[in-house]
Amino acid sequence: MRNKAFVKQEFEEVESTSEYSETHYHKTLGGHTPVRVNAYWCDYARHLISGRGPFLSQNFTDCCEDERASYFVLCTLDLPMVAPGPHTFRPDEQRGVLVEAASPLLLFKKEIKPCGLDLSRNDIMIIHRYKEETMSG
Repeated sequence: MRNKAFVKQEFEEVESTSEYSETHYHKTLGGHTPVRVNAYWCDYARHLISGRGPFLSQNFTDCCEDERASYFVLCTLDLPMVAPGPHTFRPDEQRGVLVEAASPLLLFKKEIKPCGLDLSRNDIMIIHRYKEETMSG
């Protein structure tokens, strides 16, 4: 009879594996995906499939709903770090400003319009938020 201490065990019971939240990351955040599917991501998928040239999309503004999506857009757009030449800005009567870009660029415009407001009363509270409050995670 063999000594049980020296017998090699052929089968060893392994504890069951655990399923972590990374498996269902697309189902987190209360049923919302971390980044919404929109025209920008469709453009990006088409670019990856075609494999041609630098990636630029006019639909990047579709991803401005939160910081995470905005960061992803800046990471995926093929924008130059330094402009190869100066950009030209000229006044235009119909459009306000005519921009001639020396290279691909993102241009943001802020427009402030005056409005008539009677500030002689003391029952008005004015709040200005510079950033939209979003769920971050």
